[in-house]
Amino acid sequence: MPLIPFSLIPSVSKDDSAYASKGRVVDTSNVRWYRADSASDYQLESISGWEKMFAQPLDGLCRGIFAYKDYVPTAVLALGTHKHLYVAYDYSLYDITPYRLVAVLTNPFGTVAGSGTVTVTHVGHGAAIGDTGVFVQPAAVGGASISGPFQVASISSDGNSYTIQLPAPALSTATGGGSVTANYQLPIGLPDSLAGLGYGIGGYGSGAYSSPSVLASLKARTWSLWNWGDRLVASPSGGAVYEFQPAFLSSQLVTNGTFSADTGWTKGAGWAISGGTAVHGAPYAAAISQAVTVTAGGFYRLAFDVTAYTAGTLQPSVGGSGVGSAVSAAGHYVTTFLAAAAGNLAFTADSAFAGSISNVSLTPEIAAYQIPNAPTANLGMFVTPENFLVLLGTTDASGKWTSMTVRTSDQASNTVWAPLATNQARDTILRGGSRLVAGRPIRGQSAIWSDTSLFTMTYTGDPAFVYAYKMVATDCGLIGPNAVTVLDGIPYWMTPTGRFLRYVGVIEPIECPFQEDIFTNLAPVQQEKIFASVLTFPGGVRIKWEIPDGRDGVECSRYAEYDPASGIWSTGPLARTAAVSAGALPLPVAVGPDGTVFWQEKGSYADGGPLSWSFKTAPMEIGNGDTLMAITRMIGDWKTLQGAATVTLYGRNWPADGDQVVGPLPITAGDLHTDFVMTARQVAVEFKGQGAPSKMRIGRIRFQVEDTGMTL
Repeated sequence: MPLIPFSLIPSVSKDDSAYASKGRVVDTSNVRWYRADSASDYQLESISGWEKMFAQPLDGLCRGIFAYKDYVPTAVLALGTHKHLYVAYDYSLYDITPYRLVAVLTNPFGTVAGSGTVTVTHVGHGAAIGDTGVFVQPAAVGGASISGPFQVASISSDGNSYTIQLPAPALSTATGGGSVTANYQLPIGLPDSLAGLGYGIGGYGSGAYSSPSVLASLKARTWSLWNWGDRLVASPSGGAVYEFQPAFLSSQLVTNGTFSADTGWTKGAGWAISGGTAVHGAPYAAAISQAVTVTAGGFYRLAFDVTAYTAGTLQPSVGGSGVGSAVSAAGHYVTTFLAAAAGNLAFTADSAFAGSISNVSLTPEIAAYQIPNAPTANLGMFVTPENFLVLLGTTDASGKWTSMTVRTSDQASNTVWAPLATNQARDTILRGGSRLVAGRPIRGQSAIWSDTSLFTMTYTGDPAFVYAYKMVATDCGLIGPNAVTVLDGIPYWMTPTGRFLRYVGVIEPIECPFQEDIFTNLAPVQQEKIFASVLTFPGGVRIKWEIPDGRDGVECSRYAEYDPASGIWSTGPLARTAAVSAGALPLPVAVGPDGTVFWQEKGSYADGGPLSWSFKTAPMEIGNGDTLMAITRMIGDWKTLQGAATVTLYGRNWPADGDQVVGPLPITAGDLHTDFVMTARQVAVEFKGQGAPSKMRIGRIRFQVEDTGMTL
């Protein structure tokens, strides 16, 4: 009996009919095409596994991720969800969500015996249900401990208070808390886009894109993340630009802030240390100070108490620059600030000041801060190789916002935005589309995409223009702000019409054998969620898009993976909302819809559990297809087969016929052959495997067949 080789065309076909797809696979999961060298054939292998990076998941859906190394060098991984901004510094995770408000509250908490609901009184809090924050000082009220992160559960009808939930009920009904600092974080964004976006129902420029606030109210929150030297810059879609310095210094920079002894401070005239306080009396205008280790441009928190106050003013300063306003009343004071320069921490009393200070604390603030002077409503952001911070869909120098405005900071100075003859800060409006979507540095220049067009941005060095902008082409826009990635200076992206393109001086289309399947099944109005990344692994590099498929819901649930060296595609189900390549990190990293951050391409387990894989071919003709063939044996050949595996055959006599099924039959790498009986003109073959560990690479499998001579 003749042996027929099981040969496959290296492709995944989903857009053609089953008969037209013969010789190719039509359904895959956790497999990709592999070739050992240029003389070898492409074969299918299972992908590597993944492993949890942090014990706790992120809070929210991750829609932004970026990795780089600072000047130490230490790996910095930034992750933006629709609720929070995080940074992993040297593989420890921190919540660095910017603050919209820092407030000092007095006895704000109210508890009820037997209830975990706490009422927080704060007139003018400005929070919405679901917003988050942090109570800095721990407070004990009604037998309950209240501190750390919180989320607003409800808001009173008059807006003067809100409730939060504790993990355990209070023991008694009480009011209190003392002096409490509340850090209110950036308001949460949308987890999903809403139908008003206009994809397919009107133009981007009609209403929906008339203002950034309207945009933010309709779009799933995404993040633009980049590095500015060793610092992180971050901008949520429709929002301001924030900066974070990932240098985690000593938690306390003040020596003897409790004034427990008369040491550590330089006392000017009228100052004395006694009884746990530093006391000043008139008529001396003088300071009490000490040297502290701060970095110019760093973000810090200064806290102190003023007691026994009777008259005058007291001005805190660091490095000679005032911190907050002058104090002229007793109370607990908290100020977050950017250090203008290194130097001393000082409290300078005027000649009339009479009072005491105590409990002085100066700490690095583990939060991103808004960049001074930068526009506060932006659709996107990136940093050019020439060290300009670029904002897209923003306000120009006159304060007018348009969705097609490009604005650049001064070179190497992201706080200078007013265009002057003495700097290189500039703005311009591009023509070609109704909104700018994203920008990336590419080979020798930068690229900017609108919803319809591609522009290049080339540095001229001419103070009159600084950058030259050129429209490359139309009908090649970007479908979402994270749907583009760059490999070796070449950008790869997906358009709003579902095409895949790259730019190599000219725009080149990338043919995808399941392009129609992707675009037809995109979750409605969730295109903003599409996420592209470069995936590296031993033996290969791929361009990968995470896709929200409507057959699975509204989240990214499937992927499209392209090999730029061969032009071969792979696809399958794997739920990841954001991903970043290896480079600054030892392995690729991706985030699941539940916020779990994973090392990808690691080991042969699915986070310690069984890793599964499968692939199924289109029906293939046996012989010439004019007579029925009896298939009786499979002779396996596996480079690797680890874990349990099966083979199932689906026989047909006609292309539109129903399947006759044989299997699933167990197979192992050591099997000499697998026997069965099937009679058909066409046969599709499905292989499946699962194990902990699990790994597969197929070799040259053959089937034993015999022509029955029968026809139907």
